[in-house]
Amino acid sequence: MLEIVDEYSRDFKVKFGGDKSKVMVINGDETDRDREWNIGEVKIGRTKEYKYQGCMLSEDGCAGTKGEKVVKSMQWWGRLRSVAKYRANKYECVRGIWMYVTVPSIIFGMTVMPWNEGDLEKLEVLQNRVGRLALDTCC
Repeated sequence: MLEIVDEYSRDFKVKFGGDKSKVMVINGDETDRDREWNIGEVKIGRTKEYKYQGCMLSEDGCAGTKGEKVVKSMQWWGRLRSVAKYRANKYECVRGIWMYVTVPSIIFGMTVMPWNEGDLEKLEVLQNRVGRLALDTCC
């Protein structure tokens, strides 16, 4: 893959610097982890984690970031519950905050992570709790 990057850099006269360019080894063995990486003549280092669209990707996957998303959504549910307590129109207040503030903050960057059914189910359960809160059928 680095050969493709090198070819691109030569075709479009782009220079890569060894101080800012890094390689992250995913599903590699020890020989891949210990080898020297180059883009053309430029030696580049190795990194164990990378941040993309607000999500930390690491050699071990992104389970930590997925956990943070679930915790963040639980925190938002707590905030919404507090806000809804003292509002005359609970439905409009909770729905507006959920749709325009909470959901975008939770789903930002989710497309770069693999989500399994269990992970998505946790978020769906929380969304159902918010719906019940807005309709005043819980808590």
